[in-house]
Amino acid sequence: RPDLALLHADALAQTQWHEQAHAVIAQSMLDTLADDPASSSARLVTEASRALPSAASVLTSGTVSETSTPERLAAFLVEELAIGDAIGSLRAQIADPSRLDPDELEMLYETVAAMQRDLKLRRAAHKPLS
Repeated sequence: RPDLALLHADALAQTQWHEQAHAVIAQSMLDTLADDPASSSARLVTEASRALPSAASVLTSGTVSETSTPERLAAFLVEELAIGDAIGSLRAQIADPSRLDPDELEMLYETVAAMQRDLKLRRAAHKPLS
């Protein structure tokens, strides 16, 4: 839903996408919504497909579970992206352990492990996509 994409535009813009295709799709959605905040879903998919031919299949491949509303799904995905970005940032710090003292390094490892466990539990509890 375009209104949810607009509501969470900051997350689309700030996420450090791991897949280049997802970055292209997110940027296309942001550009389309900036041009016309009342854009339809069809226009978002069409414009994203112009930027990346496989975008339509990416944007339409999931199905919402009957126990979750689109609003809850959007909020869950935004939260998941933020946690993923935080984990990625911490992993980047761990990648160069020579810059950290042993206590800091241990704390980072523990933080990443705890965040990964939390994310796993949230995913298991939510299961929004089939």
